[in-house]
Amino acid sequence: SWRTEVGFVSDAAPSAAPAVAPPRDARGGPGGGANRKAARGPARGNMKRQRQHPRQQHGDDDHDLRDWDLKTIERWQKEGSQIVMAITTKGMQGVMKQEVLDRYSRNAVSMSGRVCFPLVADAIIPVLHSASRVVRIFAFAFESDLRDIRDGADMYEGLERFAWNAARQRIRAAVDPAVLASAEAEDRPLRFTVRCRANIHGAEKTAFCEGIDFPELKGSIRQSLQRATGWTLEGRSLFVDVNVVAFFGTDHFILGVEAPELPPTDTFAPFSWSSVPRPGMEANLAGAMAVLAAAAARPSGGGIVLDPTCGMATLLLASARAWPRPTDAGARAEPLRLVGWDRDPKQLEKAHANFEAVGLDTSGLHLGDSTAEDAFADLADGSVDAFVCDFPSGAQYKEGSDFDDYDRYMSLAARLVRPGGRCVLLTLCVDHLAKTAAPGPWQLLHSWETTRGADYLGAFHLVVLERDGSAARKKK
Repeated sequence: SWRTEVGFVSDAAPSAAPAVAPPRDARGGPGGGANRKAARGPARGNMKRQRQHPRQQHGDDDHDLRDWDLKTIERWQKEGSQIVMAITTKGMQGVMKQEVLDRYSRNAVSMSGRVCFPLVADAIIPVLHSASRVVRIFAFAFESDLRDIRDGADMYEGLERFAWNAARQRIRAAVDPAVLASAEAEDRPLRFTVRCRANIHGAEKTAFCEGIDFPELKGSIRQSLQRATGWTLEGRSLFVDVNVVAFFGTDHFILGVEAPELPPTDTFAPFSWSSVPRPGMEANLAGAMAVLAAAAARPSGGGIVLDPTCGMATLLLASARAWPRPTDAGARAEPLRLVGWDRDPKQLEKAHANFEAVGLDTSGLHLGDSTAEDAFADLADGSVDAFVCDFPSGAQYKEGSDFDDYDRYMSLAARLVRPGGRCVLLTLCVDHLAKTAAPGPWQLLHSWETTRGADYLGAFHLVVLERDGSAARKKK
């Protein structure tokens, strides 16, 4: 049953310490990289030679690659699998791993707050509702590779050589075939950009050396990829064909190509987020909540999803994308009924515009107070499959919200959600939500701590409850 003290789900596993390379500076000592020095100026005399072990600098919890995950990725590489990295909101890695397993029968591993998994041969990038970006990886450098780069005469040259070889051998396989075909038809080189990201602050210093210059490191990668491919390097990502991403971890380095947004499909996503004029909350966080809600869907499809404080209807839109459809060719898909209420007419106007833009029925969107007695007169008790809510109704309330809303909405959920149905709730006040839900007919399935960007203060929690078949327990 529901526990007042909410436990967090963790997908981390213990790790073994990687080998520590001998201290070096970025140039590898006197005489190394003479040509590079002439082009870039003298070696930096103030570079610190000490390279700290990742655990010494960041602690066990921030150590990037767990031993089991590392061995799994290395095995995928040896098998020749195309490895994909999916990026999501902090704390949502567990949701994404479950989505990969449930929808695509693939085991995934966590790495630096991201999720990696292999594709089957010639498979397209899958639709992942809980991902903000998906990257096809064409190069992994692990501790042994980093050691070779550090031990060379010039560390920047070593990194350039690694990136050059990887691009020559594998980068085209990571690019969307339609993009390659378009450039070939127009008889022009691809236009690309490179973005470099450190997984945590100072990760590149731990991976290489304390005195490494990050701007120069980025320049080395960009130049090597341009020479290896012959493509046109652009300074900005506007109007480019390929977005290359370089990730620096404390004990690894990754090169990959961002996958473009997939076109709509009847099976997994009937419309794309780019078709939505005002999506509101973060699409991947809404997608993660929708995936969790969709686990309550019936085999025949259809059902009812309710958001009592829908705002721009982002959670309902995400549910429409993620809700499963019957897989049998002859089965008739029942329509999904989307019901949303909001007190703000401007927000509801945007919700209508979003629904209309993607062809969804707007008859379930209502203006008014969803806690009013007659608000859901057209819904039978125990008829709702999923109750989704950005609790207690978005950023404007924050921690000063009226806690009575929690009582009213959870009472509403207890009445309307069917046995086996789900509540998927995002809250800034998890302790109060726990106290409010405790007397109800709920089983706690999951709870994750997550973040929502610079505009939101405090730690949010994503909580998943399942309604059991017993009657609600009375409050003491």
